[in-house]
Amino acid sequence: MIHILDTSLFYLCDFQVTNTPISLASMLQSFMKKSILFLVFSLYAKVYPSLYAQLGTPLFKSVKDFKYLSTLDSFAVDKDLIQKLDSLCKEAIKKGFELDKNPDKEEIKAYLKALRQLQTLHDKIEKSYKQQLYKSIYSNDKESFFILLKRPLNLVRADARLKQKVVEFYKTTGQTESSYLKALYEDYNLDERSYAHMNKMFKLYEEKKDVISRKSLDIFSPDYKAKKIEVLSVKVKDGFDIYLENHTFSVVSVKLHLKQMHNLSSDVSASYINSYPSRSRSKMMHLSIIEKSKKSDFSISYGTMLGSLVTSYNKKYVYALPYKREKLIF
Repeated sequence: MIHILDTSLFYLCDFQVTNTPISLASMLQSFMKKSILFLVFSLYAKVYPSLYAQLGTPLFKSVKDFKYLSTLDSFAVDKDLIQKLDSLCKEAIKKGFELDKNPDKEEIKAYLKALRQLQTLHDKIEKSYKQQLYKSIYSNDKESFFILLKRPLNLVRADARLKQKVVEFYKTTGQTESSYLKALYEDYNLDERSYAHMNKMFKLYEEKKDVISRKSLDIFSPDYKAKKIEVLSVKVKDGFDIYLENHTFSVVSVKLHLKQMHNLSSDVSASYINSYPSRSRSKMMHLSIIEKSKKSDFSISYGTMLGSLVTSYNKKYVYALPYKREKLIF
């Protein structure tokens, strides 16, 4: 059996609590702000139905942006689709408010079905917008590019690849009039810095984990009661280290065989025999990952016996044994 030695990292977090006296005036000011925000939120919430709001509200809000697209010559083909979405959204909003007041199980099912149909129409229009935006970038059509982004859809910010292409093309235009594109550019740079930072932190974490796992191998406490012999596999940065733990009071010899090894190479032969000292942990071999992008796995079978197979002795030493000299004993 192969035992996997797992190590964990613990992060410590410092925080500070400050006790600050609060005046009555500041309390009243805070209360008024919260009351106004609550009132604004309440008024906003009534614009669209609360039933399935997570699905419905984004669809209803997108109609205004789609109506702008319907005025563009490039969206002449999608004009009827946008008008259909607008009409169905109005019906759905009306129905949603009715169900908010008087819910009915069957009608709620029908309402959800209607919202899903609206989602299908919405996605078709978004797809057309996305295609035209990519087309303007790849054909270096700056005029169409800025017209499409005069009233941008939310997917420009949400779609990472599209966002990257839009920002990269925007930089080549040399124009700075669009406040949206300037904000998108800053947002993209922030994303890039955040990704670079996270990637750097992940690499440091892997390196620390590797160091800590190796340090833990330096601390070996023999289990005198168990007197067991174990083979351990430790995951390291570039592969696996294989160790032998000998908890007995005797030197042990191990015959080990690597089998079903995928995407790995060993620094010793697949069939390996060696002897190890008592009450110790010893490194047996290292398995290196060949291609890091691919899956790596392996299995090991091994047998053990007490005593050393590679011992040396003095042939001139005289032993007092009850046998005749040069007689072979089986």
